Amino acid sequence: MKKLTLICTLLIWLNVALAADKTIYKYTDEHGVTHYSETKLNDNYKEADLPKLSVVESVPSSSNTTSQSSAEEPMDTGNDTDIHLIAPQAGENIWGSGGDLTVAVAPLSEIQKQKYKIQFVLNNEKTTPDDQTSHTFKLVPRGEHQVQALLITRGQYAVAGQTSQITVYMHQASKK
Repeated sequence: MKKLTLICTLLIWLNVALAADKTIYKYTDEHGVTHYSETKLNDNYKEADLPKLSVVESVPSSSNTTSQSSAEEPMDTGNDTDIHLIAPQAGENIWGSGGDLTVAVAPLSEIQKQKYKIQFVLNNEKTTPDDQTSHTFKLVPRGEHQVQALLITRGQYAVAGQTSQITVYMHQASKK
């Protein structure tokens, strides 16, 4: 399994290295349609002025796994301000989600449901406090992102509890 992972990693890096050295040509026809090519098909094609390829280094997942709370059962908490992220995991590399990042916390206890709402935070941008235990952020760009969840007191909008802030890495294919 480790050999397969190593081979896949090497192939990805090889593709990135080859893509970085390619010249891309661009041509806009009489109908306003833009065409791109790796080869100069005719004199209409000019070298495209494209931004540099953004590459985000993957962070290896920790081999030390901790037990996670079940998503179906409420937390058995000694403190009613405890809140725990169940998704994504710290350091997680997220591939092929179409730019969607779903953040979830362990279900709240009945007491917590009566007293609090949940607010999700992505890169210091906060959602509106809500009763939902998950939220999907749309169109999250490639790169490194910080995620956190807050327990907000109903009516007072004060932070009663919070998860630790974690970092996740979004990897998405470029849209053409």
